[in-house]
Amino acid sequence: MQTGEIPKVFKTGIMTPVHKKGKDSTLPTNYRGITVTSALGKIFEYAILDKMTELNNNQSDLQFGFTQGLSPIMAALLVSEGIVHAKQQNMTMFLATIDSQKAFDVVHHMILFEKLFYEVPPDIWRVVKDLYSNMLGIIIISKQFPIHLGVLSIYINDLPEELERRGLGLNIGLEYCGSPLCANDIVLMPTVETEIQAMLDIAYKYSCQQRYNIHPQKSTLIKTERTKPSNQQHPITPKNPIQQDQQTTHLGIIRAGKNETQLNIQEHISVARRTL
Repeated sequence: MQTGEIPKVFKTGIMTPVHKKGKDSTLPTNYRGITVTSALGKIFEYAILDKMTELNNNQSDLQFGFTQGLSPIMAALLVSEGIVHAKQQNMTMFLATIDSQKAFDVVHHMILFEKLFYEVPPDIWRVVKDLYSNMLGIIIISKQFPIHLGVLSIYINDLPEELERRGLGLNIGLEYCGSPLCANDIVLMPTVETEIQAMLDIAYKYSCQQRYNIHPQKSTLIKTERTKPSNQQHPITPKNPIQQDQQTTHLGIIRAGKNETQLNIQEHISVARRTL
């Protein structure tokens, strides 16, 4: 704590490549690196964490991932409440589920340090910066290699705040609910057709600024509507890698324009049968 320098052994871990189920095993990108770090390093991290008591004070109220006392099901509940509210108000609800591609791998440490600079005391910030500097990974018994990337939920904290400042997205009463987060999983919930592209553009611009990519296959736009459907399409510009569909899955729950409850019941029955 006095020198701000962390022993190298605290920052060295053994990384095991774990194959992603159902993916081509011949492609290196279809493996997830699971790192087992030093036990002493973990103890030191807990000691540092106890000194970072104000870390989450400025966290967005719409962030439900990796936060004590909250869970992903709360983000899912907020989406469900938004859909119900829109139907009760006879409004069309659009849901854009945005997934950050390889979010746990691509977060740039220097951008993360900049965000942390205003959240923690200077001496703690210096220690954390050194902890993430010159990190080493070892694949089984191979040679060491440096690690420069990682993730933290505070990394995308600014996105819902920016959308709220611009008045984009759903409000229930006086509460803004237009962009709930669960770690790197983002849902945009506009109820006005003209807001769709504006919210997607802001999300895309933010991803460019923070140096992460939006996953083109896991990001989907759907709409639920109570009013009579119109023939007008909702074009998405090519720079936004997001597809339009009738349904999508978010946090393990199927979201669809129609028969959402029935689809989820059938899916749970199917899972129960396979498990049995």
